[in-house]
Amino acid sequence: MYIKNEGLSYNALTMEQFSTLWHDTRKRKNSTIVAGLDRSFDVDFTTGKAVDAQEWARSFIDAVAPYVSAIKFNQAFYQGIGQRSQLRLLVAHTHAHGLLAISDTKFADIGSTNEAWIHSNKQLGFDAVTCAPYAGNITESIDTAHKAGIAIINMGMMSNPEFQNEMHFLHPQTQEQLWHYRVRTSLESHVDGIVIGGTYTHDNPDFQEFVKLTKESDCLFLIPGIGFQGGSIENFLASGIDPERCMISASRSIMFPDGIDSTPHAQGNAAKALQVTFNDVVYGTNK
Repeated sequence: MYIKNEGLSYNALTMEQFSTLWHDTRKRKNSTIVAGLDRSFDVDFTTGKAVDAQEWARSFIDAVAPYVSAIKFNQAFYQGIGQRSQLRLLVAHTHAHGLLAISDTKFADIGSTNEAWIHSNKQLGFDAVTCAPYAGNITESIDTAHKAGIAIINMGMMSNPEFQNEMHFLHPQTQEQLWHYRVRTSLESHVDGIVIGGTYTHDNPDFQEFVKLTKESDCLFLIPGIGFQGGSIENFLASGIDPERCMISASRSIMFPDGIDSTPHAQGNAAKALQVTFNDVVYGTNK
């Protein structure tokens, strides 16, 4: 564990403990930003030039570390031969900067398979892992993760447009909209975080209900969709959602602000700009 916190143990984890880790890091870094790392390939597909993927990722982490509180690794980009050991080194590099490491895995299977995903990510050193609980075993997955000592962030209302095709399906037993059932059950099972797309605006009735449903909880909000997908921090926060529980996640807009060949300097500036924007909206100053 990279931060020594009296009274906290990763042998068994509770929602309050992960929340404390996040808020301690957020205050220390003066940032609610989570930088997504969605690249690990060894060839630049645009130019055809060879790329040292490990060095590129380390350079990216170094560049954005002053302005963010966490790095979110998309596991889809780390499935090649030998990349698991590389990923473990990158997680350690993230922790060396005093940042949290989130595994964006979105596992969605039966209990024993989910347990394998959870323990795998724990072995890699991650602080939290994302889950898409489509198999319905929400409570089981949360309990398994906490016993393993890793936080879990469930899909709630995703930012991709395709999610609109299913979010309003009705649960056959409760007759709730599917997104509502998943969020409510996650909250009742003490989930650590819930994904809510930054593309939702304060006048959206589903988003209004989400804010109401989660208001009395301490769970965190992992928020993709700001920037590249068109989400606005101002419009999102106008909903009345608790800004200090927000984890603003941005990937492509920070990785590639000037295109595929963006420099570390440009990446750092992009992360800083998002940090400043959020703090200006919430506090009226970047402090």
